[in-house]
Amino acid sequence: MIKLKIKLVDKMTLNNKTETIIYHTDSPEKVYSLFQLLGYPKNKLLSPSYKRKLDEFDFSKEEKDKITNIYTVFNFDAKLQIFLVETKALANPLIRYITKKFSDLYLKFLLIFTSDYREYNFVFPEFERVEEGKLKLKITRLNFDRTNPYYTDLQTISNLSLTGEEESWRDIWIRWKEAFSVEKVTNKFFEDYKNAFFELRKTFESQQIPIKQSHELAQQFLNRLMFLYFISKKRWLNDNPKFIRWFWQRYREKLKSGTVKPDTFY
Repeated sequence: MIKLKIKLVDKMTLNNKTETIIYHTDSPEKVYSLFQLLGYPKNKLLSPSYKRKLDEFDFSKEEKDKITNIYTVFNFDAKLQIFLVETKALANPLIRYITKKFSDLYLKFLLIFTSDYREYNFVFPEFERVEEGKLKLKITRLNFDRTNPYYTDLQTISNLSLTGEEESWRDIWIRWKEAFSVEKVTNKFFEDYKNAFFELRKTFESQQIPIKQSHELAQQFLNRLMFLYFISKKRWLNDNPKFIRWFWQRYREKLKSGTVKPDTFY
């Protein structure tokens, strides 16, 4: 029998205070507190008691009815802002519509969407040149459930933190751009994947399995795991986007109660 110890990281190796507050970001006040913790200047963070009037944004009536409240969380000399947008649902067309409206009014900004202060969409918009004199709005999004975020979710939010060396709003915007860099996240993923692969192959080799078969086994295992991750994120497994973690935790509970045998998780 091939034995494999399954490791799921329940506590990420990021700043513990940042991680803790993300888990408890269940109100507008906690969103403001998150950015305080990330090092944003207090004199540029506004009060959660201040809500924007929806009429300021020239939304269509149909879309306006889907918005509950808008807060300006952060304002750096009217050049760089962070907005918190409460909506009745996190529909993709609505998020894109609101982002486009904001891009008509503001130069550089970050949007945070939520409908229940559990699920969040961080939206980083920027314009990219498609041809001479023509720009296209590019939207990079981070979707996460604060009660069960992925490691990469926590890492991206942690990367929004300021070092204290930022001298202008442009320096902060560059921090945002780097945090939401798809290329950077992809490279980090493949580096972690490579490390996991070799650790897994080594585990198989330690059980007297020839290196060729260990190599193929590690590939097969990770490919299947990635496939399960993909279909669970689409809610095709028990309508649970974190099915693998749930399934493993359930096995551990049953193992503790003695209702399943050791080394039978598959």
